[in-house]
Amino acid sequence: MGGVRGAKGAEIIMKFQERSFLVKEGCLRRGDQKRFYPFVFEVPESIGEIQVKFSYSPQILKNKEKNYQMIRGAVEEYVKDYPQKEMVSILNSFIKKAYPLIKKAYPLRNLLNLSLYDAKGSFVGRWDQNSERPVRVSSTYSSPGFISCKIIPGFWKVEMETHAIVTEECKYRLEIFLIQRTNGENFSPFEKKLINSSSYRDNKGWYKGELHVHSHHSDGKNTLPEIIKGAKREGLDFIALTDHNTVSGFSFIPDKGDLLIIKGMEITTYYGHALALGIISFIDWHSKERMRNINNIIDEVHSQKGLFAIAHPFCIGDPVCAGCTWKLGNIDYQKVDLIEVWAGCRKERKIENYRSFKLWDKLLNQGLKVVGISGRDWHDVNERKSDGIPKTFVYADSLSEDEILKGLRKGQVFVSSGPQLFFSAEYEDKRYICGDEIKLLEKKHVSFQIQIENLKELCQLQVIKNGLRFFSKFLIEGKSQRIEFYDLPEEESWYRCEIYTEEDKELLCFTNPISIIPLLRKQ
Repeated sequence: MGGVRGAKGAEIIMKFQERSFLVKEGCLRRGDQKRFYPFVFEVPESIGEIQVKFSYSPQILKNKEKNYQMIRGAVEEYVKDYPQKEMVSILNSFIKKAYPLIKKAYPLRNLLNLSLYDAKGSFVGRWDQNSERPVRVSSTYSSPGFISCKIIPGFWKVEMETHAIVTEECKYRLEIFLIQRTNGENFSPFEKKLINSSSYRDNKGWYKGELHVHSHHSDGKNTLPEIIKGAKREGLDFIALTDHNTVSGFSFIPDKGDLLIIKGMEITTYYGHALALGIISFIDWHSKERMRNINNIIDEVHSQKGLFAIAHPFCIGDPVCAGCTWKLGNIDYQKVDLIEVWAGCRKERKIENYRSFKLWDKLLNQGLKVVGISGRDWHDVNERKSDGIPKTFVYADSLSEDEILKGLRKGQVFVSSGPQLFFSAEYEDKRYICGDEIKLLEKKHVSFQIQIENLKELCQLQVIKNGLRFFSKFLIEGKSQRIEFYDLPEEESWYRCEIYTEEDKELLCFTNPISIIPLLRKQ
């Protein structure tokens, strides 16, 4: 049987007529966090179902002073690159005003999860609901987060993930039940339900969606039918199902419907989160070596023709949100497809989004093709918070997974929490949109056009060139406005647009850039 390194543990094995019962108990300390603890158990020939029950305590840190100290340290790290004038006031009232989501994090919590692997080393599922009810795995039914699979004999493995331990000690109890197979049991392979590449709509145009969604297969509140209903209520054309470290929800994606569901997963590591969009199977990160070389994980996403997106890179981190800040500094940004530069509600997460935009502009100035997107990190479709929530708009030849991914890859994307912002350019009688590159064959002005729809308040338009403000213009409330400007770039340049509210300077929308590449240099 597997043991626990650095933690006290005990094993008990009981046998009954129809099942075996394994108990593993232990005690973890703060130094045991961000590690993997494997437990190996043998499954005999006759087993038809595995049940896993897991619990740990305490779940929360009760000491108010320790909560305060640990949260304050996380907040100081969170605001360190924000403009100094605003930072002082934020630190003076950080619980009430700086970051409303901190209220949801109090009291701080321990966070342990389990992943299950079969005798061949294949991923079976992940425990992420913090429920003391046992999860079930069989060929005909599995609990949310787990894949229905044949119970093959041999040595299986449960791997405990210690994402956060905020208390001095954390005791855990793992119970594994091996249930005898019944006669006539059938096996329906999971893979048969995976692929759905049909088009939901065939016309070209801009499609609105949400790329960061969690269901009850990880820590979300809703089933997939409930999510579909909520997405339709918000007028979305597509969503990406991105549960934490599991793909068990794929088999519940309907073959047909009004809403396109892109298959994805949030790769939730100890040192940063990323979205794998358009994948067809599980992406494993379970080793220190895998985390040390995140680029191998990106290559695996690309091998499945998927896109790799860094999620909320500057989100408040440990211990408020365990592992949520991007700290995998060995990443090759040339491999990164997308960055979630606008995360969540604009007012609540203004600080991290400011830092994300700075990173994005830096990468664009290095000549990298990295696409800016938004992510609501949607866990509850019944949470009716619409103000400041962004949507990602993608220009695609049709509403299908392949075409939406293609549009994302090209950068034909704008993000908005309200108005629509269409950015285009003309050169040599050819029209370009955001995400496109214009190759200048001769020294000649490029004409840029900005079309704004459904603006409901006084705002300011900013055009950003190579990370700096190129020009700005006040916009009045109105249904449709058009602005045109020209430039004569003599070096590689990129341009993108942003709209802010005039009253409180809150971001309303932004586009991805149009790039200029002069092919003839100055002599």
